[in-house]
Amino acid sequence: MSNPIRRGVKRVVRFLLQKVVLKAIARPIRRRLAQFEAATHAPANMFGGFGYDAVRLFAKAIAKAGPSPPPRGVRDALEHLDYAGVTGRMVLTPNDHNGLTPDSEVLIRVENDDWHWLPKYHG
Repeated sequence: MSNPIRRGVKRVVRFLLQKVVLKAIARPIRRRLAQFEAATHAPANMFGGFGYDAVRLFAKAIAKAGPSPPPRGVRDALEHLDYAGVTGRMVLTPNDHNGLTPDSEVLIRVENDDWHWLPKYHG
């Protein structure tokens, strides 16, 4: 059996690290959300992320296809992109136009102020 004091210290350290990491991630996100909402006078929602990723994917495909590309060239470039977007990592292929990789979808359960990753979750 492990020492209950050691277990308690580990839990406190893990909890504090999670809070620090979440705050570090949340701060720039909150700032961007505030900028977006001030500029659009509308609340942000998940569809903004989808739109952002769609525009970025299209821009990357055009850039990859070269100057003045034909539509087929853009399509071919799009079908060979590996893109880390705000909605997840996408690896597009001629047979997979969704492209979201399994590691883009995760499920985390919070139990007793502790985070538990559920690795067997597959959207």
